[in-house]
Amino acid sequence: SLKHQMKEQTRAFVSEVIRNNHSALDLIDSDWTMLNRALAKHYGMVPPLSHEFQRVSLPPGSHRGGLLGQASILLANSTGRESHPIKRAVWILDRLLASPPAPPPADVPDLDPDNPKLAKLTLKEQLEWHRDKPACANCHRNLDPWGIPLEEYNAIGLTHAEWAEQLASLDLKKRRRKPPKVQPDEVDASSVLPGGAAVSGPVELKQHLMNDRRDLFA
Repeated sequence: SLKHQMKEQTRAFVSEVIRNNHSALDLIDSDWTMLNRALAKHYGMVPPLSHEFQRVSLPPGSHRGGLLGQASILLANSTGRESHPIKRAVWILDRLLASPPAPPPADVPDLDPDNPKLAKLTLKEQLEWHRDKPACANCHRNLDPWGIPLEEYNAIGLTHAEWAEQLASLDLKKRRRKPPKVQPDEVDASSVLPGGAAVSGPVELKQHLMNDRRDLFA
């Protein structure tokens, strides 16, 4: 029910950048965002009074600044139920850095979460298993590290800690839904990007984009 609101947040955000002649770097990270009441409640933030989108200042160190903290981007680059680090990595390389990876070979299957060989592996171990295939290795070596820092977010743009907190607040009837597959303390969002920079989570990823990839982004 929030899909339309998610899209409108991103449209309102980009419009604000253009109309007020902000630096394009705000698309990577910013100390503000656009929120309305429904989406602020989704994020677990203090909601504005209005149902219209309005500019809201973010606290220092917030992970919601820029596009990568917005649910529209995170949901579009997921399976709809689970996060998808490869889709998110492709989006960063294609849309932010103008360096889209080559399409995968036609005979290479996607990661299958129902594969019993993968069921007991962590996400990083699943990606390593995928990279063991010679046809996959070269591409994924430079691709996967960009998506792993966004594993702090689930499919609908909440951190796993935020999602666990929301589930805990549901009434008993609604709480019978299946618990999330990933618990907050199981998330490993640390990554070593091509070039050797180590980042952990979306905040450090955005700092790297701002400091070391800004010319490529421009």
